[in-house]
Amino acid sequence: MYSVLSVCGIVTMMSVMASSSFCSVLSVNTAFSLASVNSVASIASVNSVLSFGSVNCYGCVFNIPINRDMDACDKYTFTEEDGTKDLLYGRAYKTFTPANKDLSEGELVNDCCLYIHSSEAKAHRLQGFIVNTNRTACMVFGETGDAVLGRSDVDAAQNVYKPAGK
Repeated sequence: MYSVLSVCGIVTMMSVMASSSFCSVLSVNTAFSLASVNSVASIASVNSVLSFGSVNCYGCVFNIPINRDMDACDKYTFTEEDGTKDLLYGRAYKTFTPANKDLSEGELVNDCCLYIHSSEAKAHRLQGFIVNTNRTACMVFGETGDAVLGRSDVDAAQNVYKPAGK
C-alpha cells in the first residue's frame, strides 16, 4: 500500500499504476505522470496543470494554451492614408450578437473573434469583422452575408479584426 517504488500501490513515491503518487505511469492523482487522471505535470492527462495532450486542455501550461494564436484575431486600426475603409464599403456581412448582453468592448471582440474561427463562419467564408456603432454586436464580413456594409457603419468603426496570420 505505502511504498517508495511500486508496480501497483495506493500511496507511492514512484509507481506504475498508483492511486496517489509522486512520479507515476497510469495514476489517478500524481505530481508527475504519464497518462494520468489528475496531475501536476503530465503527458496525456485528463486534468493537468502542466500538460501535453490533456483531455481538458491541449498543450497547456496552467490551463492556458501555449499556442494562443490558434483562435486569435489581429487588430488593424484605420488610418486616412491607407484606404482600408474603402475596401470594406459594400462588402456583404452578417451580424453576430453574443448571448451575453453586458459585455465590455474587449469581451465583445473576444467573443466575435471566437465566432470568426467557428465552423459556421468558415462555411460562410467570413473573413473579419468590425464592431457596430453601439458596441453590442459585430458585423462579420466575407463572401456572403445578409446585408451590405454601408458608409456610416464603416466610418464609425475604429478597427477591423481578422483571424491571426491572415
